Amino acid sequence: MLSELRLRLTLMYLLIGLSLVAALSGVTYGLLRYYFQSSTDQALKLKMGLQFIELKVPIPADLYKSISTSGLMAVDSITSMAASSTTVTGQMGSDESETSHRLLEESELADIFVLPLTIQGLPVLGNIQVISSSQIDPQAFQQALKYGSDLRTIKTSEGTLIRVLTYRVPSASDVAAIQVGKSLQPEMDVLMQLLRGLILIGLGSVIFIGVGAWILSGKSIQPAAMAFEKQREFVANASHELRAPLTLIHAGIEVAKRESDNSQRQQVLDDTLVDADYMKHLLDDLLLLSRLDSRMVTLDKNPVQFPEFLEMVTRKMSMIASQSGIELTGESEAFELMADPNRLQQVIFILVDNAIRHNTPGGWVKVTARKVQTQVLIEVRDSGKGIPQEHLDRVFERFYKVEDGSRSAKKGSGLGLSIARGLVEAHWGKINLASKPGKGTNVTVSLPIGSKPASLKP
Repeated sequence: MLSELRLRLTLMYLLIGLSLVAALSGVTYGLLRYYFQSSTDQALKLKMGLQFIELKVPIPADLYKSISTSGLMAVDSITSMAASSTTVTGQMGSDESETSHRLLEESELADIFVLPLTIQGLPVLGNIQVISSSQIDPQAFQQALKYGSDLRTIKTSEGTLIRVLTYRVPSASDVAAIQVGKSLQPEMDVLMQLLRGLILIGLGSVIFIGVGAWILSGKSIQPAAMAFEKQREFVANASHELRAPLTLIHAGIEVAKRESDNSQRQQVLDDTLVDADYMKHLLDDLLLLSRLDSRMVTLDKNPVQFPEFLEMVTRKMSMIASQSGIELTGESEAFELMADPNRLQQVIFILVDNAIRHNTPGGWVKVTARKVQTQVLIEVRDSGKGIPQEHLDRVFERFYKVEDGSRSAKKGSGLGLSIARGLVEAHWGKINLASKPGKGTNVTVSLPIGSKPASLKP
């Protein structure tokens, strides 16, 4: 139980840690991608603004802002050009203009291509160098003519991503629009390298955070583990210490019963003897649960032959069933199962006893066993009252009893199904229960047919 809790805490801590790593990685990747895109867009606007200056046409407001904030040209020169619709070059110092333009081409704007287009969307040959007419994006050209400008990312036939900015030219002789573009391949290469690095960091984080989560979860459940261990030791010691005096009490009651000739006194002694037997069985169950928790129960696995084994178990329980007016039957295929026969018999006894006690006179209980591939399925079905849905998730809890008002239900200690589950898990098996009120209950025990380590839990 505590090992399962530790595993769940470890998974929770690991999930939280990996979520933080994924969030930081996503933010880092997103910020870098945003930086690359914004830088590319700014460079495209700068390049476009220079083309407007070279064509001696008015500069749009956003291009004017991009040039003025870049510091590549004097603001008063750009302002006077925008106001008079004349070239900027004539209003700037020749040295400043040449220097700024030369730095622009030699730095971040050097890899931006320029495509002046006619009204038909064809490249214009002239003073502006055209790199390749295949880079023209017709849809961007049409959108620019309609709305004035267009900014988009396109993918070439070679699979290269290109960021394209298109502007309509308001008044120029042959040029109707200008497209400038820049390949995003260098940025994509950097982002891909970053992504690989983040993946490697994530894989390393799984190991690092996993180890840390395991250690942290162990420290988190340490107080609960100590309390659980003390409780287990108390139950084991108390059960062991009470067995001896309870045996003496049981023997004393039997002696007093034999020596008494009073019928009323014998009845009282009989009732006391029943209570003493109940206490003895309860102590035995508590001691077994304590040993199951501490994994101190050793399984003596041997080949168990079916259907002979199931016939023997049902024969032993048939008298109890007949006393309650219940028909008990067993049916099994022929196979061999590696298991502890005594513990397996105890499991079936518990399930059949529950089915009888929660049944009604004239009802039936059927035990079947069959082999399904590498598993053995043992089913105990009954025609009893069934279990309400709200109780199904708790029936395997210790001391939990479904009160249906019957006297037989009150006799149980609420430990049987807990013991059955512990013994099944000790065989590396599983136990499931399905029930509907008024339609009976079906308990299925699944066990591996082969031999596995004789430990208590997988």
